[in-house]
Amino acid sequence: MASSLNLCIAMLAYALIILPAFSYTAVTLPKTFLKSAHEKGSMLPHGRRQSTVLMAGFGGGPKSKKKTKKDAPPTPLKAKQQWDRYEGLKGTTKHTVGVRVDGSEDWMKVGFVRSKGDAFPEYAVSRQRALIASHARRLSPLTVSPKSSMEWGMFVDDEWQSISKNEGNRDDISEKDVGFEGYCDPNTGYYCHYKDGKIVSQLSG
Repeated sequence: MASSLNLCIAMLAYALIILPAFSYTAVTLPKTFLKSAHEKGSMLPHGRRQSTVLMAGFGGGPKSKKKTKKDAPPTPLKAKQQWDRYEGLKGTTKHTVGVRVDGSEDWMKVGFVRSKGDAFPEYAVSRQRALIASHARRLSPLTVSPKSSMEWGMFVDDEWQSISKNEGNRDDISEKDVGFEGYCDPNTGYYCHYKDGKIVSQLSG
């Protein structure tokens, strides 16, 4: 056993020291040496073993950052729910709102918004802009198509005021504090008041 081990050590020294000085030819070590070295290494105490961990593809890369609540898109609003909230804000000022399709100079009136305490009408327009755009398409499908680019506005002091989308990106205000009512659309029944199956009022006031 000792003579075999000594022979292996001598061959290793020959391969690592002597041969590289004369040649760059790759050296293939005998299987008996590799087996012996493996068995010897397996007898090392567990705490002294060395290992190399290769990570590729599964958990080895940096973890992706989760989207925070602030980065997430706003929750879509429901037309009926915001209409109910509009009616619940009676006594506050109603502001006329509309859209203007890109390339046009004319604004199209779509309906009204209210806000709690009349404190944030701009937020009311921006946060409910998807509802306003959808209703504009109902009222005038030939003018406002699903692919139309547009801007939202509010009629203030006898003129239209464009409202930025960023006005709706506020965490200190809730959509529960604003409401939207569109002009009555008899073709779809949206925002129409009925009695005995007939439209009796087009706006809640």
